Amino acid sequence: MAWLYVKVRVPFGKVADALTPDPKAITARVLPDATRKPEDEPLTDWDSAAGVLTVTPRPSTWFKAGGSMVLALEGFPVSSTPGPVLLQLTEGVQNGPFKEESPVTLSLLKQAPKVPRNFRAKRSLVTAGTDVVLQWEGPDTLTYQVQGPDGPSPTAPPGGKEPAGSGRHSPARSRSGTPPTP
Repeated sequence: MAWLYVKVRVPFGKVADALTPDPKAITARVLPDATRKPEDEPLTDWDSAAGVLTVTPRPSTWFKAGGSMVLALEGFPVSSTPGPVLLQLTEGVQNGPFKEESPVTLSLLKQAPKVPRNFRAKRSLVTAGTDVVLQWEGPDTLTYQVQGPDGPSPTAPPGGKEPAGSGRHSPARSRSGTPPTP
């Protein structure tokens, strides 16, 4: 039996069961496996318009005994609506003269972070006097306050507070040429 492909359908959009509102931000890859040479890694094709990842083997490449394949979907914002997400996986194989498909559903549970996390600068290096854009993940129900050692950011609204839900990106001014370490 030879494997032909693995397809993963990722629900996206602004619906409760979507994994992400932004499928174009997804980076898909196959993690390396010790049983494969780098030139034997499967090929990935992420179709952001359809929300489908297709993984195919390179020609004349087979899984070796003990081999595995780990698919990674990275770099995207997770939908802020908590709840289950159902990923539809389909494996296509060649079994003698017959092509067969085996579907399976993988369920994930989305949970919004309860506190801000992953605080970082959007760009790691900036020149003195330019804006530094700060990013983080956190719930939309909190009020975020951006404040430096000298008080609120010069670009922050009065009182230095960001309204709930808008704290994902906040500009601040750099004096040293690099953003401060969070």
